[in-house]
Amino acid sequence: MYSNNTALQDYTDSISATENCICIDVLQYHVMDDQVKYYYESFYRSLMHKGLVGKFFAISNRMIEKSFKETDYYPTILELGATSENHLNYVKCTYNEYHLTDLNEVKLLNFKEDKKVIVRQLNASDFTDEPSNFYDRIIVTCLILHLDEIEHALNEWKRATKQNGYISIYVHCEPGILLRFMRSITTVPKSFFKSRNNHFDLVYLEHKTHFLHVKHTIKKVFANDEVHQAYFPFRFMSWNFNFWKIYTIKVLNK
Repeated sequence: MYSNNTALQDYTDSISATENCICIDVLQYHVMDDQVKYYYESFYRSLMHKGLVGKFFAISNRMIEKSFKETDYYPTILELGATSENHLNYVKCTYNEYHLTDLNEVKLLNFKEDKKVIVRQLNASDFTDEPSNFYDRIIVTCLILHLDEIEHALNEWKRATKQNGYISIYVHCEPGILLRFMRSITTVPKSFFKSRNNHFDLVYLEHKTHFLHVKHTIKKVFANDEVHQAYFPFRFMSWNFNFWKIYTIKVLNK
C-alpha cells in the first residue's frame, strides 16, 4: 500500500509531468506559428503563383469571374483574405471602390496605384464595424477553411451585402482524395525544396475545417437565395475527386 506521503509525491510528479508536456506543446505551437508566418511572408507567392500550381490558381480566379461581364457595374466591391493582389487582376466588372483586405498586412507586389482601390486590414470573421447592405460584391478566395466560426462569418457577409448583390466563395475540396494526391506531387516537394517545411503540417494547421462542413453551412445560410456552384476539374463527380468548388451567391432575401 502507498503511504499518504508516497501518494502525494506521485500526484505531484504527475502534475509536474503534465505541466512539462503542456509547456512542450505550447513551445511546439509557437514554433509552428513562426513557420506559418515565415511561409506566408517568404514562400507563399512563389509556391502558389508559379508553375503548375500557378496555372491552377489562375483558373480558379477566372472561374470566380465567369458569372460576370466587363459591362457589369458593381460600385463597391470587398475582397476578403486578399494576402496580396491575388484576385484583383482578374476582376472583369467595373467599380468605384475595391476594398482589398486581409487580417494581416496586405502585400502589394505588382500593384499599380489606383485611387479606386482601398487597402486595409480586416478580420473576415469580425464585421462589427462593417455597415449593413453596403457592398455590391464580396469576393472570398482561399479563406473560408481558415475560419473558426464559419456560419457566423457567412451571416455577416450576407448582412453586409446589398439585396441582389453577389458573394463569390472559393472552397478547397478538403481533404479530398484528388486534392491530397495533387499536393503530394506538387506543393509538398516544392515547399520542402524551397524552405524545408512540411507542407502538410502548414496546410492542416491553417485549414481548420472540411469541405462538407462548409458546403452544408452555405446551404443553410443561403437557403432562400440564388446559389450557383461549379467544381473543378470534374463538374459532375464527387468533391473527393475535385480540387475546389466555386459558389456564386445572389443575395435575394435580407
